[in-house]
This record gives sequence, C-alpha cells and structure tokens, in this order.
Amino acid sequence: MNGLIRIIVFTVLVVMSMGSSHASELDEELQAIQAKLESLNKGEETPQKKRLREIFNDHQQVLLDHQEYLKKTANYSQQLEKYPKQLESLKKSAPPTITTVDPEKLTKLSPEELERRYVTTQATLSDLQNQQQKLTTEISKLRQRAVTVREELASINTLRAELTENSPETRKTTDKKILAALENYQEAQLQALTDKTRMLELEALVLPNAIEITTLQEKLSLQPKIQALEQETELLAEEINRQKRAETEQVVEKSQQLLVEKAWQYPGLEKYAQDNQSLAKKLSNYAELSTRLINQKTGSEKRLALITQSYAALQQRLELKGEDTALGTEVRKQFKEIMVEPAIAQTEKDLSSARLDLFRLEQEKLQMLNETGYFKQIMNGEEIPANDTSAYQQIMNAFHELKQSREQMIDQFTQVLHGYTKELQLHLAIQQQLIEKISQHKLLLKENLLVTRSAEPISLDVVQDIQDAITWLTSRKTQTATGKAINAAWKNILIVYAVFGLIFIIFRYTYWPVYRIWTRTGNSLLGKVNQDRLLYPMGMLLATLLISGCIYL
Repeated sequence: MNGLIRIIVFTVLVVMSMGSSHASELDEELQAIQAKLESLNKGEETPQKKRLREIFNDHQQVLLDHQEYLKKTANYSQQLEKYPKQLESLKKSAPPTITTVDPEKLTKLSPEELERRYVTTQATLSDLQNQQQKLTTEISKLRQRAVTVREELASINTLRAELTENSPETRKTTDKKILAALENYQEAQLQALTDKTRMLELEALVLPNAIEITTLQEKLSLQPKIQALEQETELLAEEINRQKRAETEQVVEKSQQLLVEKAWQYPGLEKYAQDNQSLAKKLSNYAELSTRLINQKTGSEKRLALITQSYAALQQRLELKGEDTALGTEVRKQFKEIMVEPAIAQTEKDLSSARLDLFRLEQEKLQMLNETGYFKQIMNGEEIPANDTSAYQQIMNAFHELKQSREQMIDQFTQVLHGYTKELQLHLAIQQQLIEKISQHKLLLKENLLVTRSAEPISLDVVQDIQDAITWLTSRKTQTATGKAINAAWKNILIVYAVFGLIFIIFRYTYWPVYRIWTRTGNSLLGKVNQDRLLYPMGMLLATLLISGCIYL
C-alpha cells in the first residue's frame, strides 16, 4: 500500500512539473497570437487577412482550452494526493455523538414544550434529509461523469486520427502564410488533445475516490443522525397524540356523565345534551383519525425516500449498459409493486370535510356570544317559566352547564381540527411529491422495460436445460427407476389397453354404420333450418359423451 502511494505521489509531481512548463509556453503563445491579431487589424481588409484572423481566433481558443486542461490536471493531481489521507481519516473518525430520547422524560413535558420540540426536530430532520439528497445527487453526477470520461477518452483517439490527416483546405491552398498558420493551429490542437487525455486519465483516477468519500460522508455522518431524529420525531408525535387523546377522553367522559346522571325535563335541553354527546363521539373519532393520519404521513415520507433512492440506484445501474438479467427482473418487479399511486382524491375529500366541520364549529362559537338568542335557538320555541321563578333559574343553570361543556368540547375540537387539517395539508403535499416521483420512476421504467433482459438468452439457458434433461434421461439411475416402474405396473397397463381396444371394436361395428347413415341424412338436410337444427347438436353431444367416457376409463 505504501509503495502504491509513493508511485502515485511521484506521478503527481512529474505531472505538476510538466504542467508548469506547459503553462509558461502557452502564455507566450497566447501573447504571440494576440500580437498577430492586432497586426491584422491594421491596413486594408483582404481575403487573406480575413482567413488568417479566423485561424488565429480558433488557435487562441484552443490555447485557452489548453490552459484550462492544465489547471484541471493540477487540481486533480492535488486531489489524488490528498484522497488517501482523507479516506483514512474518514474511516478512523469517531461516529457522531447521538443523544437518545427517553420516552419517560417526554411524559413530563407540557404540550407546548412538546409541540415546540417537535417542530424543531422536524426542521433539523428536513435539513439533514436535504443534505442527504444533495449528496445522493452528487454521487449520481460523479457516476455519470465517470461514464462520460470513458466516452471522451474513446472519442479523443478518433479526433487525433482526423487531425493527423491533411485537411482539404491544406491540400488546396497555396498561400504560405495560411499554410503556416494552419500547421501551427493543428500542432496546438494535438498538444491540447495530449494534455486533455492526461487530464481525463487523472480524472478517471480521481472519480472513484470522490465517490467513495462522498458515500462515506453520507453513511457515517448523516445516516445515524437522520435515523435518531426520525425515532425522536416518532416518539414526540406519539406523546403529543397521547396527551391530546387524554384531554379528549376527559371532555367526552364529562359530556356523557351529564347525559346519564341528569333527567332533563325539557325536550330542548335533552336534545342539546344528546347533541353534546354526538359532538363528543365525533371529537373522539377525529382524535383517532389524527393519530392514524400521522402514521400514514410517516409511511408516505418513508415511501417517498425509498422511491427517490430506488430511482437514483436504477439510474446508476442503467448507466452501466451491461447484460444484467437481475436488472431486468428488478425493473419488472418495481413496475408492478412500487408504482401504486396514493389516493390523493380521498385526502382532498377528507381535508374539505375537516375544513367544513371547523367552519361550523367557529360559527357556533360566534352564536354562543349572543346567549339570549342561542338559548332561544336551543329551546326551539318551548314554553319557558317566568324569569323571576325558581324553575327558570333551574333551566338556566342546566343550560349554562350544558353550554360550558359544549364550549370546552368546541375548544378541544377546534384544536384537534387545526392540527388535523395541518397534518392533512402536509400529507397532501407529500402525496403530490410522491405522485411526481412515481411518474418519473414509471417513465424511466417504461423507457428501459423493453431493453433490459429478464432471463438468459435461449442459447445460454434453454440449450443447457435440454442437455441436462437428456443427461438425466440417459442416466443409469433413471433407467433403473423406469424398469422398476414398468415391472410393477405392466399388468394394469395391459388391462387398460385391452378394455380400450374392446370398446373401440364395439364402437366400430355397432355405432359406426349408424353414424354414417346419420351423416348422410344430415348432408341431405344441410341448409334446411327447421330440419337440421337438432341433428348435429345431438351427434356432437353423443360424441362428447363417448370421448369423455373413454378418457374417464
């Protein structure tokens, strides 16, 4: 390993020294080309000057590209020298310190603290997931660049062969200045291609190390933090839902006690108590839906991350362009299983229904501010005692108790609905992203469905199976087993064939002449609808019964 590092460092130093000398020569050539261009701008314009100016401009651009190649070569050389140390330090680096969350400590936090911590944790998790996505995209670009580098190296040889041949203009022109300019331009192109080849070769050495370092950074630093934050987010969400369910259960239980413990004398108050109980049941259902929705949202987020990673991995495998039967099988499997779009219409329907319920509760809360009008609405025109009687005071006390209970439920219900609609909106956004990713993934699968092989070619697979079958059939073990089976069952086989032969003989000498007469009669009546509509179906039925009986025997 140390010897390999010394060789790489020596190669890097040689390349850097050659690059520095090339850079100074290129600066001098650029100054000379610039001076020639300035001299061409003087005097009258001629076809020769025009053509020389075009050649010098192209020559200048080649020199500028050549300088860029040398800069990249020096940069890749430095990276190649640093990468072994970076890889070694990354592998030896200590894992990030992750604080685990104690569920018992979460139970002691207030709802406000839990909500604040949940939002902060989600923001941190989203930031880390974005960093992870950027690293994944960077790795994908590096892999694509590795393929592009190989293609560029292959194309340089073709371009070099074309440059070594004399161009048509060189063969036709007789102007010595233009010929000299073309020769210098061609020589500069060849030198630039040589340094570009060296640059691409160094880049081909650098890219695997860059991919490995980026992958290790994502694996060692980001993945543990993301997993810990995901677990903390789930624990916080569970605790928040538990506390909300506990508050909801208290409100529901109090409403049910009011209906059970008291006998309401007035139908309006009794109906009001029943409405409170219905609202309490609805509140309990929404609390359960909120808990279920959070779990669904978490599942959608994980599925979105899975499809994103699967899409990137599939792209990387398709870039290899090899005969990979496992890839073809995976493409077809994903096309059947992963490409199930979420029910976004149902989510939109639930969101509309929750917003409508929230609007109704807010309207009822506004109606409660006008206590007199609200009381008349509840009593619905019933006869009420006078204001100065004890019966009226009892009715108002009962009404205030029911109203206070309903206000508590509406406050709790409003809080639950606000959280529910917020989670529904987030879930809807995730589902929309999921549909977009699934559409991209589906398009990629459709584009490669027919070009990826899911089984070995017939010359490599089926022929081998036939050879294996022949070998099995001619083996000693198979022949011995076949002989034993024949010796054990030859009498039964002989009886079956004898019975079948007897049935055939009876059929030949009894039914066959009748069948021939039937056929001639049918041919004579063919086309006469009222006479032949029963003849052939009956014959077909009898033939079917006979064949079925023979098969059964």
